[in-house]
Amino acid sequence: MLSQQVTDEAQRVAKQHLSGNLNVSINLEVLQKILSDEDMSHVFITEFNNYLDKYRSWYSKDQA
Repeated sequence: MLSQQVTDEAQRVAKQHLSGNLNVSINLEVLQKILSDEDMSHVFITEFNNYLDKYRSWYSKDQA
C-alpha cells in the first residue's frame, strides 16, 4: 500500500516538475518513508525518472 503511495507521489512530483513548478510539494508520510527506507527511496527515484522518460517519449513523438 505504501509502495503505491510512493509511486503515485513520485509521478505527481514529476508532473509538477514538468509544469515548471520549482516549489514542488511532497506528502509528509511519503517523505518520512523515503527518508527512512532505502528501498522506498529507490522506488521514488525510479518512478520519478520513469515518468520523465515517458514524457520525453511522448513529447518526441509529437515533435516528429
